[in-house]
Amino acid sequence: MRESLLEAFDEIYLLNLHGSAKKQETVADGSKDDNVFDITVGVAIAIFVKLPPDKRAKGKKKNATIHHADLWGLRKNKYDWLNGHNATNTEWTTFEPYAPDFRFVPRDSKYEKEYQQYWSVADIMPIRNTGIQTKRDDLIYHFTKKELNDVLTIFLETPANQIRNKLDLVEDGRDWQIGWAQNDLKTSKGQICQVAYHPFDFRWTYYTGNTKGFTAITQEPEIEARGLVFPGIRGFGWTEALRLFGLIHMTQRSKVRVCLPGCPTVLSPTWQIGLLRLG
Repeated sequence: MRESLLEAFDEIYLLNLHGSAKKQETVADGSKDDNVFDITVGVAIAIFVKLPPDKRAKGKKKNATIHHADLWGLRKNKYDWLNGHNATNTEWTTFEPYAPDFRFVPRDSKYEKEYQQYWSVADIMPIRNTGIQTKRDDLIYHFTKKELNDVLTIFLETPANQIRNKLDLVEDGRDWQIGWAQNDLKTSKGQICQVAYHPFDFRWTYYTGNTKGFTAITQEPEIEARGLVFPGIRGFGWTEALRLFGLIHMTQRSKVRVCLPGCPTVLSPTWQIGLLRLG
């Protein structure tokens, strides 16, 4: 995406307004950094410039130049700064992004060549994807089988137009809808299984293996057959990654079905994990 933007435009201006509550951003001195809107993700202003043909340099077009600036602090201060500045009087840091990442932020490339000589996680773990996504975690995952069965009973015995109010559900989205979930439960052969919702945080769910069903997004068949992976880190297999780093010893004990949301696997064995003393 970034490389494509660099090829399509001549100049790119990026004013990062920060304010991300998800990243818990603060100013360099530790003071509060506000968002300019009432949202939790950070905000930026981007201006993409495409010059007319007669204004471009002759010969082969090079990638766009990036002009970057940051704005930190309280919301009022950011508003005041924005009211008094424009693209011409802003102090930009100008640079040209480079392969392979083409990052749109200035950075010190002194050790980049050395860094690129090390193994890529993508090369170490070639089988990976984004993992299970329910889009309705509170509805899909439960601490007890009874809680799960109560929800399943409501879906199986209650008209679709009444389920939302009965379970206090938010409006349907692109990847999950009440009608899809109900139809999936009624027509598919699923199973109740344990879920490693987070590491060492096991819960219960009903898994059919269908996308846009009771679960919004499931696994690719190739991924399902790979075994356990490290929850929350894309592509990290317990069997590959942890043995690779030499941190634990693992022995297979029994075959049960364990669903792991947020990581690329669904059906896999459980493992006995023994910690090794290092050094």
